[in-house]
Amino acid sequence: MTQTHTVDITAFATPSARSEAMQTQLAQIFERIDTLPDVQTTRNELEQVRLRLKRFHLSQQEVMRRATETADRIGSLTSEIELALAQGTEPPALEPLLKMDLEHRVLTRANFRLIERLLPEAEIDEMQMTATHLLSRAAALRQEAAGRIARTAQLMAEAAEFEGHIRFDPAQTLSGALTAHAVELETQADNYRRWAEERALKHEKVLRELDSLQMLKG
Repeated sequence: MTQTHTVDITAFATPSARSEAMQTQLAQIFERIDTLPDVQTTRNELEQVRLRLKRFHLSQQEVMRRATETADRIGSLTSEIELALAQGTEPPALEPLLKMDLEHRVLTRANFRLIERLLPEAEIDEMQMTATHLLSRAAALRQEAAGRIARTAQLMAEAAEFEGHIRFDPAQTLSGALTAHAVELETQADNYRRWAEERALKHEKVLRELDSLQMLKG
């Protein structure tokens, strides 16, 4: 009976050396991928969306701080006026109290706008843009892998002319690792798109409920 043997050809002396070299190559490819125009564009857009979301969060913190401070001042001045009236003395002027009350109303409305619309919309945009960026990187990795596989196939065809038949497993190659990473990125992108859709549906429901309440009050 004729026995056949599989011959493994590698450029590295040991499996650990091969793994280390592959990780180094992958890191270099990932770094180069991130400099491609399409990937840079989506990354810049994602950074802008995240910056916008961060500004809204900081704005809400400042609005809440000012609203709390104004409410405390309103409470203190109101107490002074009530006490003066109760004691039959001249109360402080009402204009500052009215001005602070107006300021507090404006701050409260600004906070509601942030909570009800601006922040949710910015969060949805951030999730959608994250998905877009992940897909952009995945597409670049797949293109890199396809180019490497095509080059390998050409070399294998040349070897087959000499030997008659050559076979290799792409999954065990650097191209296979690139494709596997692209699949991971695409899975992450699907998750972000699903989360964005779920968040958008919840946001639409809240807006409908708020509109209904406004109509009832009107």
